Order: sequence, then structure tokens, then C-alpha cells
Amino acid sequence: MGVDVSQIDVLLDNAAMALAELYLRWKDIGKLDYDRTKIVLDQVTGFAAAPKSIAFLLWQLTGIKHEVSDEDGIRGRVELWKDEGSGEITPEWMAH
Repeated sequence: MGVDVSQIDVLLDNAAMALAELYLRWKDIGKLDYDRTKIVLDQVTGFAAAPKSIAFLLWQLTGIKHEVSDEDGIRGRVELWKDEGSGEITPEWMAH
């Protein structure tokens, strides 16, 4: 997945956000209509998640939102969202 812990942490955060988005999309509209070429995602006929998996995703997403430090002290995904001048997360990213 990554060469060092910081790369792995960013990839885990990305995976958590992507899985949560896909799961909520499926719950809301019953399909995954992201694929404009209509090749792969239209063929998905079900999307299920175990309660423990949902709890883990929620824990991961909460950690991202509250800027909980990862193993190397910096949450890479959050750092990418911060405004260089103020050091604050931009409102657009926080809303997302």
C-alpha cells in the first residue's frame, strides 16, 4: 500500500472516505452511478456492510474530522486540506 507509515495512513484515510461515500450512495439511491462509461459500477447489484465495519469507518472518519494524529504525528490527509496561510482546514473541505 505504501512505503512508509505516513503513506499508509493517507491511503487508509482515503479508503475510509471512499468506502463511506460508496456505502451512503448505495443506501440513498440504491445504485452506484459514478461510472460514466456504464461498464463496471452499473453491474453492482448489492452493497452490504457488517456493523463492525460501519463502526470502524465511522471511527476512522471521526478521527479525520477531529484531526487525531496518526502514528507519525501528522495526519497527512488533513494537512492536504489546510490553508497554507491560516493553517485552518478550508470550509469547502470541512463541509465535504
